[in-house]
Amino acid sequence: MSTLSSGQFLIASPDLDDELFSRSVILLCEHSQVGSFGVIVNKPLEGGLPAELAELETQSSLLARIGGPIQSDQMMLLHTCSSIPDQTLCVTEGVYLGGDGDFLQNTLTENKHSAIISFGY
Repeated sequence: MSTLSSGQFLIASPDLDDELFSRSVILLCEHSQVGSFGVIVNKPLEGGLPAELAELETQSSLLARIGGPIQSDQMMLLHTCSSIPDQTLCVTEGVYLGGDGDFLQNTLTENKHSAIISFGY
């Protein structure tokens, strides 16, 4: 029997009859006895990013994704930058969740880190 842990991918069955989760790839960000949450990483955000973030998408390697149906107005930022440990959750080695608008603007465009911005989880 396999066990789940943060940093693993969950891949939805092709037979799943749910438009959002069908063929979804979910990065498990946290998993414990208290609960679990993850972010869908393979479904593009329809309609693109809000105007204030759209320019970042072209200046860096930022990908916009549907994160999930829970709190879909909340921005979730997955990235490869370890420079702000007090603001981020280490999902797995080299992958972090968190950061604010300043981090997004400065760190991603200046240091060329990869990131996925998603809405919801």
